[in-house]
Amino acid sequence: MENFSLRAKRAIKKVSAIGMSAGMLLGTLSGAYAATLGDYPAPFVSGGKFQNVALIIGDASTNDDNIAITDVTAGLQRAATGTTTSTTTITSGVEEKIPTGTSVTAAGQLDNILDDGDISYLLDSEITWRSNQYDISENVLLSAQDNQTAFHTSISSSEDDYKDSIRLEIPRGGLQYFYAFDEAINLSDSANPVNTNNPLELKFLGKQLKITNIGSATQFTATIGDPYFLTAGQSVVVAGKTVKLLNVASGTSPTTISVEVDGVQGTVSGTNTKTVNGIEIQLQDTFYSDTVAERSANVVIGKTATKTYKDGDPYIGEPDVNPNWKWIVQRITSNTGTTFANNASDGVTPAGVSLGIKNYFLKDSASRGALQKGECISLPNNFVSVCYDRLTIADDKYMDLKIEASTSTYDLSPAGQGLGSSVPAVYISTPTSEGFVLDTDNDGQTQAWSGRNITAEKKTREIYLFADATNAKYNATMVFYYDNDIKDVVYAGNLSNNGAAGGWLGTGQVVKFAHVNFDNTKDEDVQLLATIGNFSNAGTGTPLNVTVRAREPTDFTASENLTVPIGFGATNLRVARIGPTAGGSSAEGLDLVYTFQTSATQLGAKDEDHRTRYGITIKNPTSAGSSDRMELKVPGDLLQGIIKVGGTSGTAGGTVSSVAPTVKKASEVTTLNSFNAILVGGPCVNSHTAALKGKTYPACGTDSGFTPDTAIIELQQNGANMALIVAGWEAADTKRAGVVLKYWDDATIKTKVAGKSAVTVTGTSLDLTGITVA
Repeated sequence: MENFSLRAKRAIKKVSAIGMSAGMLLGTLSGAYAATLGDYPAPFVSGGKFQNVALIIGDASTNDDNIAITDVTAGLQRAATGTTTSTTTITSGVEEKIPTGTSVTAAGQLDNILDDGDISYLLDSEITWRSNQYDISENVLLSAQDNQTAFHTSISSSEDDYKDSIRLEIPRGGLQYFYAFDEAINLSDSANPVNTNNPLELKFLGKQLKITNIGSATQFTATIGDPYFLTAGQSVVVAGKTVKLLNVASGTSPTTISVEVDGVQGTVSGTNTKTVNGIEIQLQDTFYSDTVAERSANVVIGKTATKTYKDGDPYIGEPDVNPNWKWIVQRITSNTGTTFANNASDGVTPAGVSLGIKNYFLKDSASRGALQKGECISLPNNFVSVCYDRLTIADDKYMDLKIEASTSTYDLSPAGQGLGSSVPAVYISTPTSEGFVLDTDNDGQTQAWSGRNITAEKKTREIYLFADATNAKYNATMVFYYDNDIKDVVYAGNLSNNGAAGGWLGTGQVVKFAHVNFDNTKDEDVQLLATIGNFSNAGTGTPLNVTVRAREPTDFTASENLTVPIGFGATNLRVARIGPTAGGSSAEGLDLVYTFQTSATQLGAKDEDHRTRYGITIKNPTSAGSSDRMELKVPGDLLQGIIKVGGTSGTAGGTVSSVAPTVKKASEVTTLNSFNAILVGGPCVNSHTAALKGKTYPACGTDSGFTPDTAIIELQQNGANMALIVAGWEAADTKRAGVVLKYWDDATIKTKVAGKSAVTVTGTSLDLTGITVA
């Protein structure tokens, strides 16, 4: 897998076992659009994402230069907080077309247990604990509950607020991640326990998780702060506070260190954890030297450095109330491996040692944020993303279809059946010239015509249905169509009434008389049916129903029906209206009835667009029904949603992430203009800074062109990207410029840099009040 996001390795080194973090979400790559520093942090961070950024220090950088890049990164990170996106590309993972209303893990769709065979960066390897090797793997579970993850329409989800959009719904607990032990591991052996001297170290969701105690079958204690390697005198900002390593005592590691947190000093000894000014610090290793500046330590720092978790607790960093993710901690003292059971009633359930997380959020309605096209949900650390990528049918691949009823509108006289130029009929039309095909056969589920006047299929754009219950000649449903060759209305035949009782589809006589012929929707995919009742009582009820039936033989075999009931006039007993009464109102739900399997839903009173499972759009039924018509848009094929699961990156070139990219030395970046580059350090220490400033590296002192006791922050064009130079006469000056960018959103700083491509930074302290920007 291409390595899209490496954790920053700094001279103030943040010690991490993370080799790569694949979860990336795409923001909009901005290119070189930011003309001034007033736009900062754009173009480096835009839409809550780092936009193809390279953070570069000089090969000869000092500790102050390194602290400056840390400050710059901290400021940018505050702006990079997005969790979802409008467009994504999965770079390592799986994708599948899923019919709406169908679980994404139904037969023939995605597997509900994904491993490294599906997402290449998921682990399938070994760990070592107490000198023994254990096979482990990572698994992502989809539809882990019986209420499945699925694409839904307004109708399949009974959610009117979806209107005609398709949403991806994710139930609570439907998305899970497990760190699986593929063979038995005994974590409860009292003679060989998990402890601080023998921790169980895991790469969990792409980050190091160091478990230091197993409290019970459902509880453990772990180190959860961020690990750092600090030398004496260096500092990092954690949870908004500056933590500085002051000194390291001599002796066998770990000894004692003295620290300062925002001016408050304290000591930490051994492997203990101590809270200093609201920040927890856990000491892990110390490195002593006779030279104070060379003394260093490995420490874990955070609001909470270590914490005990039990099954069902919020995951690391999640709030106590309504967390998005919760721990799954079950049977971790069982001396077994991890297995999974998969059954229809419960979905996928783990057995044996079970260590993982599950989603606690609900994405099952518009108000709860069911995913729209282009959006993703990401596991913590953006480790894996579940993305609603796109739909299979483009917006311009739909055929308009209207069903109308009128008391006196249509000219059927050219057909030669004795009808006039203004007769009542059901009018079915489309602007697509050959959008309908009149059928001469049945489909195995309906009856064939018994009164056909045509012997071959006829393609047309207009169909008329006429009946007159008072006239024996017309006491059947007669079919007329517009003939594209002769350019006029032609009689096709009649759909005979055998005297069957009237009623909804399935209880009366059902005849298929035509089907839609548009793009790949053809043959039996979308049919036009008539259900013919007993015309002897045609003056009441709806003795004729016109149904649009949709099904697809491979991916959507359970048909759905949109039925438009046709009412006759009480006096002339001819077609008069749609539904029980003429015109539409909020009470006329029967104007349009949707049926799927055995469930029927009245849609005639709906006042917004809707979408069926096949993908047919129903235009505002109440509005259309008020004019005794129904308006549909039929897709050129079965509409399906495409789900992608895996790691994501930017599609517009480069890497886009909500996590800061790796800090690199200048020698590690050979093509500077491939990135939006941030260069820390002047031309004396950073070769790329020297090149952009027109200097020969290394250019030190007066050769650098810099002014003593001054730093610059300068924005330059960098090919199709941009470059930001953060550099000073000396390293201490560079550090001061880093502080300015750390607090880029300070009102005074925003005013000072507005409209400028370069500013100077001077001062005598690292406090904003003692820094001058001009």
